[in-house]
Amino acid sequence: MQDFARLIQMVIEAPKEKVSFEIFNAGGDVNNATKQMIVDFILEKIPDGKVRYQKHGSDPRNYRVNFKKIKTVLGFEPKYTIQDGINELINAINSHVFDLVIENRNFFGNYKINYPIPS
Repeated sequence: MQDFARLIQMVIEAPKEKVSFEIFNAGGDVNNATKQMIVDFILEKIPDGKVRYQKHGSDPRNYRVNFKKIKTVLGFEPKYTIQDGINELINAINSHVFDLVIENRNFFGNYKINYPIPS
């Protein structure tokens, strides 16, 4: 989250001719990983974690992303790794940050949910 917030600030403060109507892949090569690699990173931290794979899911994409443009145009390089993000999430879970997600789903989400979520 901190890298993304820093990147948003960089875009806002950049000269308009550099960023107006441009599309950037937000990230850096240090964090260029497949979905399976991310699962493997998580399982290194949570060895007893259970993973269930679904064939033909709704998002079959699984490819590496090119971040050259954002590095060249804005000089952006992530300061944090995938492992840092996983550690941050594990710490948040262990600190009970997400305990009330169901009761406060509109606070934790980025859109309003008007229907009950099954328990």
